Amino acid sequence: MKNLFHVLLLNLFVCACQSEGKRDLSESEQKRLIEVHTETAQQYLNMGELDRAEGQVEKGLELSEKDPRLLNILGKVLLKRDQQQDVFRAEKVYRWLDENHPDFQVSVGLGNAFERQGVLYRESAERIESGKQITTAADPAARAAELRTNATERFQEALARFRRSLEQRPDNVDGLSGCVRTQAHLGDREASLQSAQRLIEVIQADRRFWETSLTRPELSADEEARFRKLARAQSEIEIATRLHVSSLEFELKRPAQAIAQLDGIVALKPDLAEAYSRRAEARMSLGEYKEAQADLENFLRLSPGRKFEDPDIRKAYALLDECARKLRAARP
Repeated sequence: MKNLFHVLLLNLFVCACQSEGKRDLSESEQKRLIEVHTETAQQYLNMGELDRAEGQVEKGLELSEKDPRLLNILGKVLLKRDQQQDVFRAEKVYRWLDENHPDFQVSVGLGNAFERQGVLYRESAERIESGKQITTAADPAARAAELRTNATERFQEALARFRRSLEQRPDNVDGLSGCVRTQAHLGDREASLQSAQRLIEVIQADRRFWETSLTRPELSADEEARFRKLARAQSEIEIATRLHVSSLEFELKRPAQAIAQLDGIVALKPDLAEAYSRRAEARMSLGEYKEAQADLENFLRLSPGRKFEDPDIRKAYALLDECARKLRAARP
């Protein structure tokens, strides 16, 4: 609500400036209006109002067609929209910024564009291979292979950009996150794990900073809300990263390491049902059936709205039955 109120105030300012007529704006008035469009666009982007954010960007670019902040927001809007034409348009925006205003955010944006293109190429290849997508190519299998090659090239380009962002600003979270994802896309699970572990270290340091900030004396209500939001955001990134790491560890036949990651998730968010179902499977692979049984019961307890027909629910009950059989068999 506060963000919306702020946006409304900014819009009133813009309308007031526009209502003065078509006279030429002074340099200071123009700069101020660009600032307003930039701030309003960012607020709309934060709220997920992508069309409105792009509209503010366009108005700002009418005053300064190569403003790097506005173009960076435009790139983010296009990537969030996640349509094929928008992803390739975002690449053009970030390529221009990379040539004229390079910084770590631009490198991350270009990496995100390349990564998303790689995903699009790979998904198209999968659809052709499954027969879900018709191709005019004489050899569909060859076309699918070509698309997979394109995907690999894009993932490699994305990884190079994310690494460059880390050279420009070491340990930036977006760059590390990009490395984690693209290394996984490229099948380099060990490298993805190393990047993920570094990302978790950085996130934990950030989270502790914001949590410590909450203990400051004479903390205002606005500051407390902001610090809690920032700490919560770091926790969410850490949870997502630990889920990724647990999956890779399980794939690499290292269930104990997977369990350690899931333990960390449960400590951060004890009501996340998925963490318990994943940990149960890892524990079963180690023969820890009693502990797995408890995890499965927690998963079901935390999934009250899901019907029995849900595949995850059916699987949980099947695993519970298996645990019960194994425990009965182990009795003297």
